[in-house]
Amino acid sequence: MSSTSQTLLSLSPITIPSGRALAAIQLFNAVAADPTTGPSVDDVKSFERQGVKYWQPGDPNPDKYDLVNILIKNNYDAWKKILDNQFCKSMASTGIPEFGIPEHGMPEGLPTYDKVLEGFKYYTVQDYKYCVQLLRYDAERMSKTKEEKRLLEMADRISGDLSYVQIVKQTCTDTLGIKEDVVNAVNPEAASTKYSELEFEAAETQDWIISLVALIPCFQVYYKIATDILSTKPFPDPRTPWYNHWILPNSDAEVKEACIDQINFFKAAQIDWENDKRLPDLGKIFTDACNHEVEFFGFGENPRQNL
Repeated sequence: MSSTSQTLLSLSPITIPSGRALAAIQLFNAVAADPTTGPSVDDVKSFERQGVKYWQPGDPNPDKYDLVNILIKNNYDAWKKILDNQFCKSMASTGIPEFGIPEHGMPEGLPTYDKVLEGFKYYTVQDYKYCVQLLRYDAERMSKTKEEKRLLEMADRISGDLSYVQIVKQTCTDTLGIKEDVVNAVNPEAASTKYSELEFEAAETQDWIISLVALIPCFQVYYKIATDILSTKPFPDPRTPWYNHWILPNSDAEVKEACIDQINFFKAAQIDWENDKRLPDLGKIFTDACNHEVEFFGFGENPRQNL
């Protein structure tokens, strides 16, 4: 493996997907920068950039080195369940009512704008709570670290965690207008805590391949859903906060490039996972992560409180 100081996955400050995706970016970058784990950035960049295409029924089998699409094919029910979540359908179809047109004048069957807005607020606050929990986990790991080099690495990672926490919190307070004390008072949902625990335990107790597989759904599926929303009619209302702070960021060209790099990362790492005996374990953690994403979207569909 060649050494490099490059960053594998990167997004500009204006391109902000979910906090979970931001955390995934940092973990992939850490593995790619570590000569003892995974392929280097140069290894990943050596693969052809073929765009982003996700396996679906009727397609030929994925390339034997394409772990992302192998996992989607082998666990398609779990993947499809995320794609079919009702909250994203609501964000795609619900807009701001025109001035003078009452809510009851909206097309029958659509959720009201206020309902989707409250769901988006609660969903985003839970994303913030997830990021805070990951920050706690990394701080705990740092407190146990004795090797100086590792200590400095962990300090850098915590700094990155903190920046993600601040970005998501700013979306809650500045963009969505939720008071800071209200954000702080919201308890993390049990499903949110379990999701962060899944990724923490995978990183703590499993090898780096399994820990990174746990991060595939929270990155790839967001790009898939956002681009699907933009490619179907009717076009989503560009005035809504979820259009500007969820649909557009998750469909951005930079996100597409990061998705390609994540797919190519596993292609470059195929020697580390290419074993039929490993696929059931990888499939289980992929499915678990998919199920947690479904639960996360459920926070938006059925928020526990109005914010």
